[in-house]
Amino acid sequence: MIQNPKITTYSTFYVGQISHYFRSPRDYTIIFSVKKKSVKTRSRPQPGVWTLYCHQSKIISFPTTIMYTKTSVSISEALLSPVKSKCFLKLLRDNPLLEEVEIINTYTIGKRKTDLFQTGMWTLILQHAGLQSIVLHNTNCVPQKTRQYEKKLVCSVLHELCITFCDLNTASISWIAANFTSHQHLARLVLSDNAMTDESIKVLCNMILANHSVSYLDISNNNFGYNATGYICQMLTDANDACKLETLVLESNRIADAGATLLAGTLNTNTKLCMLNVKNNNIARDGVLQLVNMLFQNTNLLTLSLANNYQDESTQHQLQSALQTNTTLRSLDVSMLRDESTLLSNHYTDWNTRLNMVELLKASWHIHYIRFDGIHTSTHEIGRMQAQLAQNTSLCRISFSGCGLTLSDANELAQGIGQNASIQHLDLSNNKLCRCSKIRHNPHVLGDRFWQAIGCNKVLQVIRLGGNMLGTESMWAASSFITSNETLIQLDITNNNIGDMGALVMLHALSNNTHLEQLDLRQNNTYALSFSKLLSNIIKQRICMQQKNILHVHGIALNITLNEMRLFKRTRIHRTMQISKNDIIEIWTQDCIARKSAFMLLTCPRLYHGPFSHLCIDTLRIILSFNIMYA
Repeated sequence: MIQNPKITTYSTFYVGQISHYFRSPRDYTIIFSVKKKSVKTRSRPQPGVWTLYCHQSKIISFPTTIMYTKTSVSISEALLSPVKSKCFLKLLRDNPLLEEVEIINTYTIGKRKTDLFQTGMWTLILQHAGLQSIVLHNTNCVPQKTRQYEKKLVCSVLHELCITFCDLNTASISWIAANFTSHQHLARLVLSDNAMTDESIKVLCNMILANHSVSYLDISNNNFGYNATGYICQMLTDANDACKLETLVLESNRIADAGATLLAGTLNTNTKLCMLNVKNNNIARDGVLQLVNMLFQNTNLLTLSLANNYQDESTQHQLQSALQTNTTLRSLDVSMLRDESTLLSNHYTDWNTRLNMVELLKASWHIHYIRFDGIHTSTHEIGRMQAQLAQNTSLCRISFSGCGLTLSDANELAQGIGQNASIQHLDLSNNKLCRCSKIRHNPHVLGDRFWQAIGCNKVLQVIRLGGNMLGTESMWAASSFITSNETLIQLDITNNNIGDMGALVMLHALSNNTHLEQLDLRQNNTYALSFSKLLSNIIKQRICMQQKNILHVHGIALNITLNEMRLFKRTRIHRTMQISKNDIIEIWTQDCIARKSAFMLLTCPRLYHGPFSHLCIDTLRIILSFNIMYA
């Protein structure tokens, strides 16, 4: 079994005596509070709900595994019992609106029970006409070659098939090929982390050639080598033009120099592939050089990732020349591109990733997105890069994640980005800019100098600052920026130890901002119910002002009332259906409309249908913008 699978974690909320909280499809947590002082819990809570019961300062949790909404059903992190298996199969069978099926970190016990569940599940999946996405991660519910499942001739709209961390053997790949080749809408195929062999890759390539619809293929972290790369190249050079592949992800395998040379020769003539990712494939200087020389001939590739391989000074010069010649490449990833002298060395440090970023940026005059993650440089080079960033007119997105930047480096980069008129996305995460943020009156604070410089850029939409130890004091300057900024759409400040006060300052800034759509506060603190109520009121205020930009805040729960929960229960299809944030927004929107209608009818029914209706609506909108209707 693959070690260390990615596990989803949940937060615990202390809300009164008893509370229910739900996990929505967009990873939001929603609190359902009950004000009664004494409530008895059930021995077995309903599927899709976590019940937290507080008794004498002790929290007892009952986790359940089935998450069910109107269009999706999910099982996560459990040993699947026969009762839950039957419930899951019933949800698959009875919901014709189902679009997504997700099984994560879930196992069935016993060979007979496993066979029965797999037979029922895959039979229903193959017969479902509306299913669009299937996601299996770290589970034994994978298809088996030795067992045949009933299949109807339905007009399938399956768009995505994702099976990861499941140890697929050649027999399982053959079963997938036999049953999904006929799905003419299948566009995205993800089979990463499955220890697939060269023979499995050969079967998979034949399936893609026969399918004529798969445009995205991810087979990363499967540890295959040269022979499998040869099968992939044969697929890309098919004489019948049957391969429609546009995105190919080969990250974390063992293609090495020989495989890179094969890929480079294939891409010299391929006219369909738009994205190639060969990150972390132990490709040395010669293989990287072949891929760089390919850029002189290929005019269709839009995205290329060479990250976490090896290069030398001559490779850098050749890459700069290729970028000046190739005018079609739009995205380049050279993160952690290490010096070849460290290939045989057992000692690895961050300073082995030397790369002349200034000259590379100067040659990338047509590149829209470039990643320098993990590449350390000097303060002098940062100063030169500031001037280069100010002059660049094509760059839309740039990343300096994990580059060991200091606070002065961040301020220098902010000056250059502020003078730039094209950069929309900036990533400075995991640099630990404020290493001593817990010290009172600490001078290492991401202050007004940074935010004022960034604010000069009138097109910037996304800023990522996660993992920088910003602390509470940095949030005061950030809140002033958010209050006045009208272009920023997304801000990421995860894992920055901002505390309750920092989150409160950011929420206050959000109440005066009508353009920000996403704020990520995860891995900072566990916030109390008062934060949930405040956030819910801010979102309601936007709804009442008829704003199209609905606010999404990760890390703080939404608060819903008992009446709102009852309203959802009346409209749900199945009793185990789980509430999602979309349902909450819909309920709040309908409630706002009902309040407006009631207010207008009670105040002046004649004006409501008369010539002054627009004036009344505008006046009421101003009133509702102050949240009076929700007071």
